[in-house]
Amino acid sequence: QEYAEAISVYSIITRNEILTPAEVGVELANYLAGLGDVCGELRRHILDLIRSGRAKDGEYFLEVMEEIYYLLMLFDYPDAITRGLRRKSDLARSMLERTRGDLTNALEISRMESLFLKTK
Repeated sequence: QEYAEAISVYSIITRNEILTPAEVGVELANYLAGLGDVCGELRRHILDLIRSGRAKDGEYFLEVMEEIYYLLMLFDYPDAITRGLRRKSDLARSMLERTRGDLTNALEISRMESLFLKTK
């Protein structure tokens, strides 16, 4: 699970690519659990982009978070089968919504600053 998370985060951030379970080399349950944790890492990455003045770049990673969340929701099976995936899906949803709000605020502030500078 940790391996799947690390490889997935690296691939998403450096190559803009979500790997398949076969490409990661783990079984599906570990892959899905790893992807569930990827959302937290992507949230941190987006917040770092916002802090460095690159909020616009965060939009891509927010879209990836959404894709991951929708993928996780496809596997809505009992926890005995998915090993606690439901909880990870719920956490991913929460992070997705908080990140969407943070990114929207940052983009709006940037837009307003830009408008303010143009009117000076």
